[in-house]
Amino acid sequence: MPGNRSGPGVRTETATGNATTPSLADGRDRAIENAAGDWWTQGAMVAIGQLARERRGFTIDDVLDLCGQPTDPHHSGAVLAAAQRRKLIEPVGAWIGRGGRLVRVWWGVAA
Repeated sequence: MPGNRSGPGVRTETATGNATTPSLADGRDRAIENAAGDWWTQGAMVAIGQLARERRGFTIDDVLDLCGQPTDPHHSGAVLAAAQRRKLIEPVGAWIGRGGRLVRVWWGVAA
């Protein structure tokens, strides 16, 4: 419908009429929570820890090389967000990954 907009930072009316501001952090929290119990996510966290200790940049493609494809495609982003939240990694840039897509480059955070 024209005029109906939704997305980050857009105020919406709830069923009770209260205005809310959806948060990106809320969506990230839900994604991390949804992926947390998955076997792939647990293995990917181990792989991210290993890649972070190598003291070189890495991408999701490197994680997928070690762990294979996730059971849900959203879990690959959620596991990187969880590792960043735990202060294991930080984003340092981006480059062209497999298939010509733009991927974030991550670096291990010194403990």
